[in-house]
Order: sequence, then structure tokens, then C-alpha cells
Amino acid sequence: MVSHPAEYFWSSYNINALAVISKLCTPHLSYIALGKNEKERANAYRGLFDEILEQGTIDDIRAATRRGLVGGSEKFKNEIEANLNYSVRPNPVGRPKKCG
Repeated sequence: MVSHPAEYFWSSYNINALAVISKLCTPHLSYIALGKNEKERANAYRGLFDEILEQGTIDDIRAATRRGLVGGSEKFKNEIEANLNYSVRPNPVGRPKKCG
């Protein structure tokens, strides 16, 4: 990977954080809500990347991504499951227990 999102060729970071104009991307409503004008939005967007993630958090994200699972807190997972009516947690390992 790269050490900064601006270094990743296919990232929209340069468009959103540095106000680079692109005919390929249109601003998402979440991005537009970050500020009243382009400068405010770009500053707010850059601020999203100021925090350095702990290694444990990075490991959790990678593990969830590899398995196609949802990462986050138990509360967040419960909300996703309620909205989707679908389990976002891994299935139990091994054979099912016999009934009776």
C-alpha cells in the first residue's frame, strides 16, 4: 500500500482533499455536507485522515475485509444486521451440533 492516500493512483483523495478537478468524479452528498464551500469541504475531508490508526484497528479492518465481513463495534454490527436482516458475523467453525 501507500503511506498517504494522495499517493494511491485510484483514490479520490486528491479530488476531495486537494480540490483537484476531475471529470470522472462527482461529489457525494456526504462530501458536500462537510462544508459551505469547496475550501471548507476540502479542509474537513483532510481532517478525516489526521488520526493515525492503531495497529490493532488496522488488523481488525484487514481481517474483516479478507473474510467479507463487517468491521466495527458490536453495536454497529447489530445495527447493520437489523437493517439488512442478515448476519454479518462469521459462521461457527465445525460441524453443527446434533440435536437430542
